[in-house]
Amino acid sequence: MKRAKSVALTMGVLLGGLMGGAAFTWLSAGSEARAQMAAGGAQSMVVSNLTVVDDEGRPRIKLLVTDEGPRVSLVDESGQVRAFIGRTGPAAPGKPIWWAMNLIDAKSNPRTVCALRDDGGASSMQVRDSGAIRFMAAFNDQGGGALELHDPQNRKRFVIGMPPHAGYSMGFMDENGEKVWSAP
Repeated sequence: MKRAKSVALTMGVLLGGLMGGAAFTWLSAGSEARAQMAAGGAQSMVVSNLTVVDDEGRPRIKLLVTDEGPRVSLVDESGQVRAFIGRTGPAAPGKPIWWAMNLIDAKSNPRTVCALRDDGGASSMQVRDSGAIRFMAAFNDQGGGALELHDPQNRKRFVIGMPPHAGYSMGFMDENGEKVWSAP
């Protein structure tokens, strides 16, 4: 009887060790290994927020759905969002909603901003220097558009515009925003 208990205990310990090792391996394996294990299972996953972490457990990619819409953020090693694409809410009541794509510097300044109004009515692309717009191209759904160059203080210095149904206009401005030359 004593021997039977010993054998049962040994078998229990061995079986427990194997199960624990298998569970540890499964839990510590990467998503690729788990995906391969579940190849015959479900083909989709439904979540409202997904964070992908690096080997050190730091968030690096964030996928989420907010009241404004879906968003994807790419995060650097220090936790700073460096790239963003998604739908943003209006800047103020009554203002339009935009789809935006931003590249952001280490000081949290958007450096490149591409935006499309949710209703398709306008789009713009801006290149910024520490927050100040330096270059902007904008277009509207009637066929008009403009190109602007700004100085380091974010003052408009050159504009060329193409109204939707007639000609063009071009102008140079001084540091006070006064036109120094324009055509036509």
